[in-house]
Amino acid sequence: ELGGHSLAMTELLSRLRDSFLVELPLAAVLSHPTVRGVARAVEDAAGAEAAHALAELVARVSSHPRFGSDEK
Repeated sequence: ELGGHSLAMTELLSRLRDSFLVELPLAAVLSHPTVRGVARAVEDAAGAEAAHALAELVARVSSHPRFGSDEK
C-alpha cells in the first residue's frame, strides 16, 4: 500500500494528544522511529508541559495580593 503516511502521522499525533494530553511536534515523531523512542518523546513533552503549567500556576498565585506577599 503506497501513500497515506501523512494521514497516519496526523492520526498518530492526534491520538497521542488525546491520550497523553501533550502536543508532540511532527519532528519529534520523525526523529524517533520506534515505539520506545516516541514513548520517550511523549514523556519528555509531558514533563516539560507539566513544568510549564506549574510555573504558570506559581506565577499566577504569586501575583495575587492575598498569596503573593510574605508580609503579614
